[in-house]
Amino acid sequence: MTQYLIMGAIVLWAVLYSAWALMPAASRRAAAARVSGWASRFGLGKRAAQGLQARLAQAGGCGSCSGCSGCGKPGAEGGREIHVVRNASPH
Repeated sequence: MTQYLIMGAIVLWAVLYSAWALMPAASRRAAAARVSGWASRFGLGKRAAQGLQARLAQAGGCGSCSGCSGCGKPGAEGGREIHVVRNASPH
């Protein structure tokens, strides 16, 4: 029984983490504000809740850096163009 609870907790954590990492940046910031509000209501200080919101809003997948050009257009400043060349294979 304990093994099932542990496995359930691990699977739940993995689902929540992957959903958070793949969530769009605007949704992630809104969710971080909501979690921060809940944390301050349940005893976390206002300053600590604001720090939590800042950390949660920055964590995640594409769009979280907002300072690099990694998600920019190909060929843009700092980006690279990749060309794929297929060889004709004789059949």
